[in-house]
Amino acid sequence: VFVDLWDKRRIIIILDLLLAIAIFAFAFIKPSLPLILLDAFLINTLNQFFMPAESSSIPMVVKKQSLFIANSLFSFTLYGSFMVGYTLAGPVFNLFGIDTIFYLGAGALILAFLLAQNLPKLKPVQTKLHISLLSLLINETKNTVQFVRGKLSVATSIGLLSAMQGIIGILAVTVSPYMERVLHIHATDASLFLMLPLGLGMVTGALLVGRLFSNAPRRLVVIPGIIVAGILLFTVGVAPSLARFFNSIDLPERIPHLRYFFNAPSLSSTFAIGAFLLGVAAVAIIIPSQTILQEATNKENRGKIFAV
Repeated sequence: VFVDLWDKRRIIIILDLLLAIAIFAFAFIKPSLPLILLDAFLINTLNQFFMPAESSSIPMVVKKQSLFIANSLFSFTLYGSFMVGYTLAGPVFNLFGIDTIFYLGAGALILAFLLAQNLPKLKPVQTKLHISLLSLLINETKNTVQFVRGKLSVATSIGLLSAMQGIIGILAVTVSPYMERVLHIHATDASLFLMLPLGLGMVTGALLVGRLFSNAPRRLVVIPGIIVAGILLFTVGVAPSLARFFNSIDLPERIPHLRYFFNAPSLSSTFAIGAFLLGVAAVAIIIPSQTILQEATNKENRGKIFAV
């Protein structure tokens, strides 16, 4: 509600600064688990304001016909930084310690704070501040629910984006023990075997989707992405069994150049290839879904829809 009532430029600038402080604070509160949890809670609370403000501001600075390309560029830079940050996290931690990561993260947010000064003013259409806070929240929430229920494309896009966030959250929690117990790769090295190919896949996917499918029907991009992502996630679960199966196959000598690949494939390298393809599939779902939400909403309700 508040994202649609305030100047989005001001929200982005203030939150960049607050997030920088919150990330920097981790370097000093490491010994205290309650303070770590409180700071993590604060960061995620701030993000609930930041992400709707960021996503809903894109249609205010580009023309409607350029939204798909703009979202592709947005995804390219977002997941490019994702790739660089997650890839460097493990080596930086091993070489310089955990504090360096917090200092670099805070520095990146300070840079974002400075760059955001160049944004144009992104003021709301109307303020509605004459209404009481409780009435405002109730009315706006009710209107948003009715809007989502009345538009199948919006509801579907929200569902897809929510599912992607859920999957990313699940992977973030489970990937470290999976890497250590199944692939026998140390958790701090996971960035090279997982995050680098995943990020490369997302960056590559953002370029391909934006360049090749900007005029294609959205569903023709999203549906193959969903199918490929589903197959890949299923394959992750059966990967150890597949590796044991291939390892037991004795192929004929007439294809010696393929013998090692099929006879004893590296589970780690196969996992890296799968992560790359999953990254491509993920942005094939995210970019069209985000574009649909921007096209189907207006200035009055766009922030609330992205908050949903």
